[in-house]
Amino acid sequence: VTNLRVGESLSVRMVEKKAVVSVTLPDGKTVETATTEKGELIFSNTFQQGVYRAKFEDNEILFCVNLFDATESAIQARKILKMGEYGRVEATVQLDANKELWRWFAIFCLFLLMFEWWFYHRRTA
Repeated sequence: VTNLRVGESLSVRMVEKKAVVSVTLPDGKTVETATTEKGELIFSNTFQQGVYRAKFEDNEILFCVNLFDATESAIQARKILKMGEYGRVEATVQLDANKELWRWFAIFCLFLLMFEWWFYHRRTA
């Protein structure tokens, strides 16, 4: 499986010299295309996002086309964040966001239940 961006061409070396390849688009339409004289499949009709299937005899090649940009997928913390074309925001103080209080709350609730159980059984005995 190969990942491409919308509009990029797929270039794959095939086994046969000259062949007809059937490419199924993500919307279900099928397009027939031929390989080059050297046996290379060049497919540039990648304007839909999704999974494409290129079939040649019994072989099948899957490739995906995405809209995403590599910079949009970078989720690490940044010191400078660009806001539009001219604006930007700079980090001044780094705060830890992984302060999980639920464990302390769960321990408190457990002790409260244990105290209620002890207090109930102390009165009934």
